[in-house]
Amino acid sequence: MSEAHLDVDIETSPRSRSERFVTLARSAGWSAQRSSPWWCMALAALLIVLPNWPGRINNDTVGMLQQIDRHRISNWHSPLLQYLYLPVRELGGGIAPAFVVTFLVGFAGLLLIFENFGISRLKSSLLALGVCLFPVTYGLLSSVTRDAWFMALWLLALGITRTHRIRGARRFGVLFAVLFFVYSARQNGIVIALPLFAAALWDPAWAATRRWRWWLKGLAAAGASAAIVLVMSLVLMLLPIRKENPEAVTYLFDLIRLSVRNDEMLLPPELNPFDLSVDFLKENTTAVRLDDVVYRRDRMHVRLDDPEAQLARDTWLDFVTDDPVEYLRMRWQMMTYQIGLGGNTRNTFIGGMIDNPYGIQPAFPGAFAAATDYQLSFGGGSSGEAGVVHRVWPVLLLSVVAVGAALTRRRGAPYAVDAFVSSVLVMALLFFVAPQVHFRYMSPIYVVLGIACLGLTWPWRDQRTARDDEAEDDFGAVPAELESERSLTDAG
Repeated sequence: MSEAHLDVDIETSPRSRSERFVTLARSAGWSAQRSSPWWCMALAALLIVLPNWPGRINNDTVGMLQQIDRHRISNWHSPLLQYLYLPVRELGGGIAPAFVVTFLVGFAGLLLIFENFGISRLKSSLLALGVCLFPVTYGLLSSVTRDAWFMALWLLALGITRTHRIRGARRFGVLFAVLFFVYSARQNGIVIALPLFAAALWDPAWAATRRWRWWLKGLAAAGASAAIVLVMSLVLMLLPIRKENPEAVTYLFDLIRLSVRNDEMLLPPELNPFDLSVDFLKENTTAVRLDDVVYRRDRMHVRLDDPEAQLARDTWLDFVTDDPVEYLRMRWQMMTYQIGLGGNTRNTFIGGMIDNPYGIQPAFPGAFAAATDYQLSFGGGSSGEAGVVHRVWPVLLLSVVAVGAALTRRRGAPYAVDAFVSSVLVMALLFFVAPQVHFRYMSPIYVVLGIACLGLTWPWRDQRTARDDEAEDDFGAVPAELESERSLTDAG
């Protein structure tokens, strides 16, 4: 056969150059989809971590650092997490490690959540990126605060609860560890443990014939929640922690508001050392803000010793038992502002670095200023009001609709239920214990419920099968026989 004839055969063969290009393009596209969690995380880090490096701080952050450096950690903030961070400070580390870990935990939680929705890896990664860049999430992830830790760990717990990547006792054990740290970050986080433990133990196949197993699982979920509290109590007993009375702040702040509402000074002289009058309280407080009184050392002491804390508790309890309706009205007024029904609530975002004894300043001032402008375009900064986008009540209403829609469309239904139940429990606890009106208390709830609301944008039903879950792992490709099924699912 001649050489010219060979050239003609090659050029006219089915494996033409255009087909090879298409094959290579498809291979590259599949590789990009497989690696999408990594490049989406890198892009999120570029837009969140880098501009805000080494992390935005507030007064609580400075207080926690001071306690760590002085080896005088108290129960005012997050004592266990502070002790875990002690070696970092001993080695000369700043706040950047906590900043990076918070971002990674939050992004990993988002990936697991969207993966549990039964959508492709690429869509899960892009949605995680989008949620991170949403102003509420962005504001939390750009800060080194307890609220950011709580949100990131809560998202991770929600993702682990329903994940297919680990099963049985291993998943339950990992969930226990994550919820333990949720409780370490914020004490009110313990209320999400029971519904998430129950969800992790859920097995619909046993519902019809073995109802006694529901009680067994309920007891297991309750026992695991109690075990978290017990283990935390034992750990804190073993650590040298200064005992303070942070819970007394709620009693004190409630008494100030009730004094204004009833035009009667309810604070006993021991809690009112500067003899402030009711008129003075009226002039210097509002329904949403007490800062001009409670955070001025020449006006009111907030850190109460044991006798003062006991007095505040007894005085508060006397009023609540005498007039519970007025107390609930006052608390309801606070909640309406918390969720935005009474107007824009106070913003959780930190518009800039506060003055601090550690000299913590942005590493990249230009990028930091751009990130600040992005946040402030949606609200008024740490000392102003949040924007309309930060109102929680529309998200709360939409989440109710999303739960109903998810139950009929199947896609995202387990997450929607888990998110809604745990969020309602956190809000119910905040109704009674939140000392002030501040969006930072509600921002983790906003993010968790907002993800559930995304289900309203998906009109299709869940077509992902168990074989799909088993065929795909972090580093493997989907087999050829399943590729056509996956393409149809993704096209939906």
